Amino acid sequence: MLVKVTVEVDGRQAGVFEREVTGTASEVEEPVQAVKQRTGKIVLEHAFCQLGREMQAGCCCGQPMCSRGLRTLTLETTSGSVIVERRRYRCSICGREIYPADAELCTGQHQIRRPLSKRICQLAIVEH
Repeated sequence: MLVKVTVEVDGRQAGVFEREVTGTASEVEEPVQAVKQRTGKIVLEHAFCQLGREMQAGCCCGQPMCSRGLRTLTLETTSGSVIVERRRYRCSICGREIYPADAELCTGQHQIRRPLSKRICQLAIVEH
């Protein structure tokens, strides 16, 4: 069977993909999982990019920080690698750079989402 998925975000088409799913019960499961991951990846990319653009920086050296455009970041998620655009801010006095979205998107200093890190820990406990 041919599976075709169209993903819309905020009324706009975010992605379309097709996948042929055939075979026995065990052979069908892997392509179905790939469809779920691809759908999740499209939705996550749009949601994370929106969050990354909207977050505002505070003050540094007593002055509001200036936006210096968007920078990309590759995050590892349970749906695979997701490329995120987030806003970069820089202090005009001391030159300090910050990415406010990183505190929300990343797990500590790592470019990995918390659900994936939890899943990795669960598997590490189960598997020897």
